[in-house]
Amino acid sequence: MTNRVSNLILARKKQEAVVIYTAAEPTEILCEIVVTALGAKQVKLAFEAKKEIRIDRKEVYEENK
Repeated sequence: MTNRVSNLILARKKQEAVVIYTAAEPTEILCEIVVTALGAKQVKLAFEAKKEIRIDRKEVYEENK
């Protein structure tokens, strides 16, 4: 990613979450990401957001933009 102004590196356990929101409206969560399963080589995440928020894998986003 280029021109990155916000960066977060963290560890999460199963059922722990991360929320995405804007500084302009900190009480409105744009997306909540929850760790649903942990494996040896992968982690499964659940994304919950309003219908107007698009969520894609990066390769899909790059292909469609």
